Amino acid sequence: MVRSARRGTRDLMPLLFVYFALVPVIAVAQYEQSPPSRTDSSDKNEGPRPPAKKADEPSAEEQLWSKLKGIPVGPFTLDLGAALRLRGELLDNFNVKNFGDGSGDQILLERARLELGLHLMEGFRLFLQGQDAHELGCDFSDEDFQNGSPYNNLFDLRQAFLEWTQIGGTPVGFKLGRQSIAFTDNRLMGPGEWGNVGRYTWDAAALTWRSEIMDFDLFYAFRVQYDPTGFDYRHFDYDLLGLFSTLPVEMVRLHAFYFLQMNNFPSDEDESPLGSFHRHSPGLSLEAAFDPGLDLSLGLIPQFGEWGDNSVLALGGYAALGYTAPVYGKPRIGLHYAYGSGDSNPNDTTTRTFDGIFGAVDKYYGRMNLFAWMNLHDLQVAFSGAPVRFIDITTDYHLFLLVDQRDAWYYANGKPQRQDPNGARGRIIGHEVDIVAIVKATRHAQFQAGYGLFIPGEFIRNTGSDDLAHWGFVQGSYDL
Repeated sequence: MVRSARRGTRDLMPLLFVYFALVPVIAVAQYEQSPPSRTDSSDKNEGPRPPAKKADEPSAEEQLWSKLKGIPVGPFTLDLGAALRLRGELLDNFNVKNFGDGSGDQILLERARLELGLHLMEGFRLFLQGQDAHELGCDFSDEDFQNGSPYNNLFDLRQAFLEWTQIGGTPVGFKLGRQSIAFTDNRLMGPGEWGNVGRYTWDAAALTWRSEIMDFDLFYAFRVQYDPTGFDYRHFDYDLLGLFSTLPVEMVRLHAFYFLQMNNFPSDEDESPLGSFHRHSPGLSLEAAFDPGLDLSLGLIPQFGEWGDNSVLALGGYAALGYTAPVYGKPRIGLHYAYGSGDSNPNDTTTRTFDGIFGAVDKYYGRMNLFAWMNLHDLQVAFSGAPVRFIDITTDYHLFLLVDQRDAWYYANGKPQRQDPNGARGRIIGHEVDIVAIVKATRHAQFQAGYGLFIPGEFIRNTGSDDLAHWGFVQGSYDL
């Protein structure tokens, strides 16, 4: 879908809108970080100045918003919160659905959230969160997305759960209701917060165990399907059973987990030619931090099950090694690798393409959202640091390759983007370079800007259009 020429004069409006909305935030942040000095000669006649604010003294902003927490309401205490995020994005030679067809997009994204937490006793709370999300300027309409728009969600109930941890001083607890679920820094499961609507929300019941020896979660969940204009009451046609445990051992956190994705589609070929689907994903992972400044994470996830008349046999894994220098700005360099198996013969009775479960996509496989954790080698070099006290900068380089050349390149939405069934068009999909700067303006206000460049490799050059793809964004957010 190609933009019409008459839209050209307003293509920059989303970015300009975000820019001017953020100017006051940045001005306030600069004033708080370093108040302007007074150099006129009258300073010496003004008498003693008030003592400087101590570093640990709450700012006026923090004192103001703290009044929204711990409000007494009879036997309860009430916490109120809100968040607003504006982002302008530019996508050149790709969009949320396609790559390399001459398409692009320039979008202004808005997301507002209101939340309420009601506490009765230690560990017991009722939590409600509403969300309103909209886009301006997108080339797609809501009808272009079969399972719900990733951009629009008229004010709706995003989370509504009752949680009670360590009931009666025991390790046992529960969490019941609509909720987000996140494990292992969002790699295996995460809410997908970068998305305007949020990638995943669940109606779930969870049994929890929290102790110094082990944390444990056992849950059954239904994935919520977003309705852009009405209440989100529908669910996708599959359920999720999960078990996740964490065992801390000195400097290591060891995880053992199991996920079962399942559906029971009707056998009628006109309705569901693939039939029922049950994919088991047991696995182990760990995170570790060692002196002097070394960090390590590893994970291995075999998958098995059945999909209609086919069996499932796949494998996924990842490894990351990093070093943080003990100098100003704490610069870190990391070497990361992710593997998701592919299917060498899509015509046989075994499905070997790994499924990335429900984890964050943009956080790990390039910020441009061009890849899923499927039929993928992702080799990454990562740099990060804080050259200024309130500014963090990350720079990443990715080399993406097909695991099996006869299987597809899978987009972030999990759908095949390009494929050569003969496996003769090459293995290298391409290279991606991303740079993102985060300005921590105040404790509650944040500004981000970033740029990404994708350079097609031999596989893309041999299967269609191979122009460069560019991505840029500016974002401002405020939460309390």
